[in-house]
Amino acid sequence: TLGDQCKYAASTGDLSLLHEHRAFITTSQKDLLAEAGEHLVVSRLLGIGFVARQLPRTYRSDDVYVECGDHEIAHVQVKTTRQRNLSWPVSGVEEDPSRFYAFVHLADSTHPVAYILPSTVVRHALELHAKLYAIDHPSPKPGVPTISDPFRSKRIVDQGYPPGWLKEYREAWQLLPPRNSRLSKTTML
Repeated sequence: TLGDQCKYAASTGDLSLLHEHRAFITTSQKDLLAEAGEHLVVSRLLGIGFVARQLPRTYRSDDVYVECGDHEIAHVQVKTTRQRNLSWPVSGVEEDPSRFYAFVHLADSTHPVAYILPSTVVRHALELHAKLYAIDHPSPKPGVPTISDPFRSKRIVDQGYPPGWLKEYREAWQLLPPRNSRLSKTTML
């Protein structure tokens, strides 16, 4: 079995048997990037006094759970990129006052940045981006609506709204509900 081969490889240092099972034992770059973004968000939240937890991968819509005030919880979906341009794929956005998006930019690994947006802003930005996509990519047949490319039309980009619109959301952790005053007192000790 793969487990037995892993034990043998660990005890002997012979990794040749594991090469055929590489997909099972290595983590993809995409998964590592997602983990890095989620850990950055949890770290920043803990650093400013929130109680935050990374959720298991089985929670498809939420990546981070945040305890804010008394009985108040925020759910954060984290999207991470290393691309130079600010662009993240997003889908299935529902407007919910307790849902936030953290768009993490790791292009400069020494100075990662998180853009914190409420779900309402993300939803409106996606709708506008889809409309702009339809204008820029008209249907070849008159009277037939443009079929949007889901990869390109469902993205949060630093375009579409006024140029640089994401700047106001850079490290905007204050948009989350206020943290519990009891928690902030104990973190100040």
